[in-house]
Amino acid sequence: MNRPLVRRHTAATTKPARRTVLFAALLATLPMSVVSQAQVQETPRQPSLTAVPMPLPQKMPSLGCCRCLGGENTLDLSTIPSNPWRVNGQPAALVASPNPAWAPASNPAKWISANAAATGGVNASYRYTLQFKVEKCTIPQTITLKGLAVAADNYYEVFLSGPGGNSPIVPCPSAAAATGHCFTPAGQLNNFAAWPVTVPGIYTLNVNVKNISGPTGMFINALVEGRCTKEIVSPGKS
Repeated sequence: MNRPLVRRHTAATTKPARRTVLFAALLATLPMSVVSQAQVQETPRQPSLTAVPMPLPQKMPSLGCCRCLGGENTLDLSTIPSNPWRVNGQPAALVASPNPAWAPASNPAKWISANAAATGGVNASYRYTLQFKVEKCTIPQTITLKGLAVAADNYYEVFLSGPGGNSPIVPCPSAAAATGHCFTPAGQLNNFAAWPVTVPGIYTLNVNVKNISGPTGMFINALVEGRCTKEIVSPGKS
């Protein structure tokens, strides 16, 4: 009476193993080009950006404190691989081949987008953000965010938000905005901001981009500069 049960149990356990062997044998007979295409098609579905050449830093960029009186600290906020820029809440990607019509990115910045191919949606909006921290330090310093250069396809506006409130919004030049060419050298803004940062805490540099159609992306060259006081004034000193 036990033999039929043993046979049914053996068949149930061996069929999956046989299917695995048959599937492996089938894969071995496929040309490598077919396997490679399948891998490429699956890459965009992966939640991580292992195929995107923009590494993810382990910590938020932070402006350092003064080590001596009269010193200076700087923090690069540009679109460079070492800065964790995000777009619509997801890690941004370095653009593999920037569009020839785009202005050359101002050194050290690079063009970034939602994906390495810079594929954009029709009438789509993108918010690029970079968070950074201003420490509370013993030696006071005068801190300024300096916007050195920015461009985007098709339109952009830049502003800073944080515990001290929001900065003014800086848009694409009106002449470039009229044609949607905020990505050309003429549509690029240089030395567009000098915003004071007066309160320690976490700030966000924002670049809002609107795309009409076709490829989209942006670059920004910006930094935070801290100038350390040359003299500590004691409470009793007038």
